[in-house]
Amino acid sequence: MLKIELLQPPRSNQQSGGYLFNENITKLLKEKGICKLVEVKKENLIEYISEASFKRVVIVLDSIYLQFIDFSEIKPLLREENLKIILLLHLLPSSDLDKESFDNQILKKLNSRELAWIKQSNLVIIVTGSSYKKELLKHRVCSSRVKVVNPGQESYPFKTIKVGESKKIHYPIKGISVGTISPRKNQILLVDMLSKINPKLYRWTFIGNKQLFPEYTKKVMNMANKGNWKASLFFVGQVHHSKVLMSLTDSDLFVSTSVKESYGMSVAEACSVGLPVLSFNTGDFSSWVKHNQNGYLIDQDDIRGMQNKLNDVISDLSILTGLKDVAKKNSSGIHFPTWEESSTKLEKICRTIY
Repeated sequence: MLKIELLQPPRSNQQSGGYLFNENITKLLKEKGICKLVEVKKENLIEYISEASFKRVVIVLDSIYLQFIDFSEIKPLLREENLKIILLLHLLPSSDLDKESFDNQILKKLNSRELAWIKQSNLVIIVTGSSYKKELLKHRVCSSRVKVVNPGQESYPFKTIKVGESKKIHYPIKGISVGTISPRKNQILLVDMLSKINPKLYRWTFIGNKQLFPEYTKKVMNMANKGNWKASLFFVGQVHHSKVLMSLTDSDLFVSTSVKESYGMSVAEACSVGLPVLSFNTGDFSSWVKHNQNGYLIDQDDIRGMQNKLNDVISDLSILTGLKDVAKKNSSGIHFPTWEESSTKLEKICRTIY
């Protein structure tokens, strides 16, 4: 009988996108009696995997472990006949490091080390976004090894506005951004851009864990609190996912300044509830955000272009209203997999190597 164990570091009550994915992707498989989600400290990982080699099991290894263990430590275990390992690659761990706190050469070395780990292992790799698979292929990772399993979407009972129904937007507009306060999510750029706009025109909510990157969070909060825009910015911290969804439905505009995503769950959910999106073009965003229709996708290096679009949308309610009307109409035609579909796909991948 197929047995799957998805290993992740202890979450310490954190609700990052990776942990949310791991929890939901295993939930239905656990009910079927074939899977469990196991939290293993980094210092105990090799011992745990070694003991698992005595039973027939598929280990799905969260990629965050790449920053803690060297490939040479796990290489001997790959020879075990009963042990099958899959790497669940949300993103390379080095993608979450603060570029201002590390020398560029060090970041390149860490990135190269992680990519080398992936190439040498010859493991099956699961990524959550199609665009991230393409990126790995550019680094000469074998295409047949990389499988895409998109995150599922929660069943969504909160859509109270019918598609096509107009709801007039008033000042201050209700803006929202969702994601752990972190260098990769780049909230400091959004705060900087908002500081250049009349704060009476917006009320902006930032939802996301404020504890994971304390030094970066301190920088963001210092900027947020030093001007007359302070009263228009609200950092609510980590909240239950259902509250995130409710907040999206109650907003007028979603903005993402993230510099790197493999998929983009929060953007996907924003589009699914008919919320216009302004973001840099990363992850699978282009699958849902159609430029100049239900939002804008800006090139990563075009910060001025991002600022100009934010200015335009906030200063002219007719532009925002038009985007929101299209976003609502498009939402009914956007399909996201359910968690049942996603977990079934994971099960099939595990069965092919079992």
